[in-house]
Amino acid sequence: MREKHLLFSRNYLDKLVSGEKRATIRVRCPNLKPGDKALVHCGGRVIGEVEIVAVYKKKLRDITVDEALLDGFTSLQELRIQLKKHYPRVNEDTRLCIIVFKWIHVYKDAVRDADISWPYGVSFQEVAVKALQSLELDDYEKNVLELVAKTGSIRRAAYALGGLDQRFIVRDVLRRAARLLEEKGLLQKINANNEGKS
Repeated sequence: MREKHLLFSRNYLDKLVSGEKRATIRVRCPNLKPGDKALVHCGGRVIGEVEIVAVYKKKLRDITVDEALLDGFTSLQELRIQLKKHYPRVNEDTRLCIIVFKWIHVYKDAVRDADISWPYGVSFQEVAVKALQSLELDDYEKNVLELVAKTGSIRRAAYALGGLDQRFIVRDVLRRAARLLEEKGLLQKINANNEGKS
């Protein structure tokens, strides 16, 4: 199953990790529904995994103090100020998406997306090829790994998926594929200082 993601500005890291921020209010609804699990990215790091509790829409004028507090703000006014910074065109009639979540895991050693360590003695491309030959994958994972196998690069695969901001998705698929290959005895870790090329 394709992993889902929630992305946040680094400004929200402390509130997320402390549990003060348990919701996010956005103009666009991500492809999430109650019961989904999502990786949380903040400031270029995967900081943990959450379960989606609720997803619903409301006009800005109808957002409550409780929802502002759930989103980690001290008041409705503070929430409104931040929403207008993020979305300058927002007005009282704008329908907003409220996503409420609860933590499953907060990672103690969050991995920097930009500095992913690759503890295997083969390249990303070789792992992608081996995974395509040896694993049962869904269509999305196959597509991502085929792009890595063809281009030989996380960066180029991300561009083919729609842009450089898709790198974290490519990395997640590669990490999962490598883990499954390792479990099958088809891939082995070496010195953790070795890194792949991206």
